[in-house]
Amino acid sequence: MRQAILSAAPPEGFHPIDRAVAEDPDVRRRSIEAISLLEDGTCVVLYWVDGDLDRAAEITRDHPGVHEFELHRVSDDSGLSFVHLDATEVMEALLVITRREAIVVRPPIGCLPDGGVRVTIVGTDGAISDAVEAAPDSLDVRLERFGPYEPSTEEDFFASLTSRQRDTFTAAMELGYYEVPRRTTHEELAEELGVSRSTVGEHLRKIEARALSTLAPARFSTE
Repeated sequence: MRQAILSAAPPEGFHPIDRAVAEDPDVRRRSIEAISLLEDGTCVVLYWVDGDLDRAAEITRDHPGVHEFELHRVSDDSGLSFVHLDATEVMEALLVITRREAIVVRPPIGCLPDGGVRVTIVGTDGAISDAVEAAPDSLDVRLERFGPYEPSTEEDFFASLTSRQRDTFTAAMELGYYEVPRRTTHEELAEELGVSRSTVGEHLRKIEARALSTLAPARFSTE
């Protein structure tokens, strides 16, 4: 299994909305968390933006190519946009490739300051090569890295947990244990999972220790 990290940028941008957001000094495109092409030629996008969210909403909501728009504010200057819009030719061509070729696009798709994107695709050598060859001629595609598949930090973390720890972590996230303020307790988690309070506490301590060891910069390593 191989992965390729590619940057891509069409001269006119992927979509007028995307170009307008990229060019606005008060808004920053962070990433595309998910994107899907529908049978009618439109697509839905879950898009992470930072900065002036009211300005980002104004740019997006009022565009004639938008069918539906909702903004979820994560903080005062960061939010997720759900957009149902008409796909451009280049967008449709790229999304068709992801359907046709035996590849996986690993989210998120990073947004670059020049209006382009950085995408990681996973597959065999042949499938990745075919996908790159199928890209529209108008698209400036550059290979930044190619080699063996490398799991992300989040994937490394989750894979390192035992099945019981995964169940505990999933329940803790879903019930709001790590929210501020917390929306659940060890007792409620224990009841949800059908285990003792002490078992929940032990699992959470091990999960948190694993998370810190996985996410902490190497300079903090004691080895």
